[in-house]
Amino acid sequence: MRHTARRSAVAFEPKSAVFPPIPRSDEPRLRAAAKAAAESRETDAWTLALTPAEQRFLVEDLAELTDRERQVVFALCEGGQNQAVADRLFIALPTLRTHMMRINQKLGARSKGDVVRYIASRLLDRYRSGRPVLGLVTSDNTIMRQPREGEDERA
Repeated sequence: MRHTARRSAVAFEPKSAVFPPIPRSDEPRLRAAAKAAAESRETDAWTLALTPAEQRFLVEDLAELTDRERQVVFALCEGGQNQAVADRLFIALPTLRTHMMRINQKLGARSKGDVVRYIASRLLDRYRSGRPVLGLVTSDNTIMRQPREGEDERA
């Protein structure tokens, strides 16, 4: 028996017909757009500037993370590409990736953005609970702090 190839009902179009060549007049505009896109990737839109008081609260709140993993989380919140974060922490890029993998596993995150959103949600939950983060400055410029165990809240 002979097997013959069936002809498809849909005609095959060569790439040149599907993707026509870019006219030379558009090249400078496309180069400028590509450069702007590359620059926008360098500055992340999802940074979260943490105050020292917020970092102290998160040290207690993120007890499941190691000290170094918390440092990585704080560096991730500052934003930047992986290499920039690794440079700020004085670690190699593969080491940063290992830390990020373990952080993602422990927090149930899938990306750097998820980690930042998790941190922001923890802080927001704390603010909404009526228990401010330690050292938070109020609208009348007084410093609020959470009373310690056994301490009177009015003091």
